[in-house]
Amino acid sequence: MLRGVLTSYLSPADFGIYSLALTVISITGAVATLGLSDGVPRYIAYFRGRNEEHKIHEIIVSAIIMGLIASLFAMLISPLLFERLAGEGFDIQSKILSVVRIMIFAIPFTILLNVTIAIYRGFDLTNVNMYFYNIIRPVSFLGFASAAVFFNVPLKGIVFADLLSMVFTFGIMSVYFIIRPPFKTEWNLSSVSQQGS
Repeated sequence: MLRGVLTSYLSPADFGIYSLALTVISITGAVATLGLSDGVPRYIAYFRGRNEEHKIHEIIVSAIIMGLIASLFAMLISPLLFERLAGEGFDIQSKILSVVRIMIFAIPFTILLNVTIAIYRGFDLTNVNMYFYNIIRPVSFLGFASAAVFFNVPLKGIVFADLLSMVFTFGIMSVYFIIRPPFKTEWNLSSVSQQGS
């Protein structure tokens, strides 16, 4: 349904620009995660099996910090990567690059969302990925994109709708993480007290 909304509203040229920009962001975002999406749940499961809960806490904190650093790196390199791959003359009017420069602000939210989902996977809570990537993310994007179409905004309006959708999804994930953390609150408090002693 979402693809139908975009293809019916955007011109073929604008849809192509959006698709190319999205590809650049996806590549840099995937590289910037540094394997966190696979490594985090594996190590959490390993230390859960050894009952070394303090190390699980360290992994979670380290993964979040690494995700933040990686996202900042990806934000800086995405426009440079596009210019390098595209070469001179491909994007003469800088239309694609202008879209890339908007979409890079979604990278930190995307990477931190992936890291958070990976943390849940480490505790065998695999349904969280379905909630946020298969339901909340596409439904919110459809809602924002439909509003953009209703107000007859240009291509950048659709791009901002995509960005708002990711920010909204991350916001819901943050609330969910606070309300239903994958670990017991007593364990978290005890880990902090152990580190302070």
